Amino acid sequence: MFSISRVSSIADLPSPVAICCHDAGGANLVAAWIAGAATQDFRICVDGPARPIFYNAVPGYITGTLSDALDGARCLLSGSGWASDLEHRARVEAKNRGMPVLAVLDHWVNYRMRFIRGAVELLPDVLVVTDHEAAELAATTFGTACRIVMWDNQYLQGEVARVRSYPRRVTAANAARLLIVLEPVRYDWSEGATDAVEFRALDFLIKNLAAIFQDPDEVLIRLRPHPSEPAAKYIPWLRRQERSGLELSESRSLAEDIAWADVAAGLQSYALVVALEGGRRAVSYLPPGAPPCSLRHVGLEHLTQLIGTIA
Repeated sequence: MFSISRVSSIADLPSPVAICCHDAGGANLVAAWIAGAATQDFRICVDGPARPIFYNAVPGYITGTLSDALDGARCLLSGSGWASDLEHRARVEAKNRGMPVLAVLDHWVNYRMRFIRGAVELLPDVLVVTDHEAAELAATTFGTACRIVMWDNQYLQGEVARVRSYPRRVTAANAARLLIVLEPVRYDWSEGATDAVEFRALDFLIKNLAAIFQDPDEVLIRLRPHPSEPAAKYIPWLRRQERSGLELSESRSLAEDIAWADVAAGLQSYALVVALEGGRRAVSYLPPGAPPCSLRHVGLEHLTQLIGTIA
């Protein structure tokens, strides 16, 4: 078995490396690392939102079955999403084969739940994080049960560079531009609500645009669905709105949408981190009663606090 004490990047992993990703967060990080390590042998199994991410980030990649990825591999690197069981099954099978397992923590929420299926917890040998806050949270959550390593966030670096590569566009009458980065919410914090939490939060944001913009009625608004969601999910909500200047994003590129915007708003999407690093205002529009925002980044604004500053 290779020494996990020297795993400072994906380049330190012994080839062939089995890769398994489903959810978008982990897939973005892993695909960026693979794109920067072209000389290594990767055996890739991806599905769901990870498929288009790998298609764009790793041109020419070939995905196979989970068995194809694990056969002959010397270690496994997986995401740690909750939207499917694929990554969990990969870790179980790799452990059964006696293979070292690494899993990427791509956000700052639900760390322990990521590794539990059917009340059974299966932890990887190594947890890969990309910032000190995530490392501290992982250490608090898992203690010494897993080794924690920190790798450079090449995905974030690449997205910020792409944001800055787009020229700033001037709109008619220089109207302000708001990008809303949408995301599905797994658990509702209100009992008995009739509307899904995503739409209640959107209503809260639209109702309180004056806390963000001087001329809220003139703001151009673009909604960007999460990679795991169909865009059609938000069309009925758009049709119910009485204001103009609302549209669904038609861009495949998050960086292009952020470059278009003056402000990015989201619940606790990683896209807000990209926006901040790309020089945009970033606002969490988690409404009153919601759990605290998991993003811990300096400069992130919170709509509930902005409302309190309105004279």
